[in-house]
Amino acid sequence: METQLESNIRRIYLFKFLKCFMITSPIAYLFFKKNGLSSSEIMNLQSIYLISVVLFEIPSGYFSDFIGRKKALILSAFSSFLAYFIYSFSHSFFYFAIVHVFLAISSSLSSGSDSALLYESFQAIKKETNYKKNESNLLSIESFSEATASILGGLLATINMRYNVYCETFVLFLALVVSFYIIEPKKQFKKRKTIKESFFLVKENIIKAPSLKWFILYSSVISSSTYIFAILIPQYLKFINLETVLFGLVFASIRYSVTIFSMFTDRIEVKLGEKYTLISFPILFFVAFLLMSIFKSYWAILVFFIIYFLRAFNKPILKSYVNSFIENDVRATILSLQSSIFRIIAAIISSVLGYITVKYSLSTTFLFAGIFHLLLALIPIFFLLNKNKN
Repeated sequence: METQLESNIRRIYLFKFLKCFMITSPIAYLFFKKNGLSSSEIMNLQSIYLISVVLFEIPSGYFSDFIGRKKALILSAFSSFLAYFIYSFSHSFFYFAIVHVFLAISSSLSSGSDSALLYESFQAIKKETNYKKNESNLLSIESFSEATASILGGLLATINMRYNVYCETFVLFLALVVSFYIIEPKKQFKKRKTIKESFFLVKENIIKAPSLKWFILYSSVISSSTYIFAILIPQYLKFINLETVLFGLVFASIRYSVTIFSMFTDRIEVKLGEKYTLISFPILFFVAFLLMSIFKSYWAILVFFIIYFLRAFNKPILKSYVNSFIENDVRATILSLQSSIFRIIAAIISSVLGYITVKYSLSTTFLFAGIFHLLLALIPIFFLLNKNKN
């Protein structure tokens, strides 16, 4: 069984690689424009996706905890495949909206399940201490897959942008096949059947570990910082008049950098310690947002790498902190709760930033985003550091 679970970790890696091989991502905006959508409609599609993820996130975590991680990942892969199958023949806002709802369902089902399954696979073979490093590997694979797909997507789009959608549909079919071969470790708890009992267990976990809620909020704020910065990158590249053909190379470069950075996250976190790790994240994010608000230069692209360096830390380190407080039978539910809080924060701030960009300037948008996330991060930091003193 131990050998099977060690092989299982490689299957999870392969599944993650295929799910993240987003050939369509770098040309999505151009693809929608070519199909007659306005910029406003394209932004509405993103809103539909974000709201849908929030609605499905916690129920999907419950499904994963009490029905099974493997089944959740199978349904996640199927939802993605179905979304891109519809995508491949869609030409209107209505069908693209349906696609984004299915993509949201897929993201919700896998967001807590893949990390929970990876942690429990190591737990089953008594190697929990390896989780942090291998969660970093998972992020490295995700970033490598996204970066490689960005380059291939850019090249393929020069022939026909719809070919990108066809190829991604095939890749997601392969992910669906791989999901059936993933093994789920046997659980030591009795499955409960009601949502009420599930949320009672979540509450019980938070009461037992008071720091858990602050780690969840902290991780959500940091995730929101990463997300907001990422969606502002294309606007900044346009702001500095970078040629469109170079967009894909910029995105590929910063995504490849995460692959490299994630190799060192565990060692750096050990040297910094929990206290300085928690303090340094929001400060570095604020500095990055501040620099982007001040400079209009190609050199400012180097700041992108600071953000993606922090992204390489965020998932493995903070998820490891959160996982250490959680019992198996609610792990995916609580990880999904964290993801939902992050998306709610991101949804609120992104709508405000859209107004600021139109009303004032992109520089003001970066500055406001930096101040907002810094101030919000100070709340959980205050309680976590005080808890450590006690």
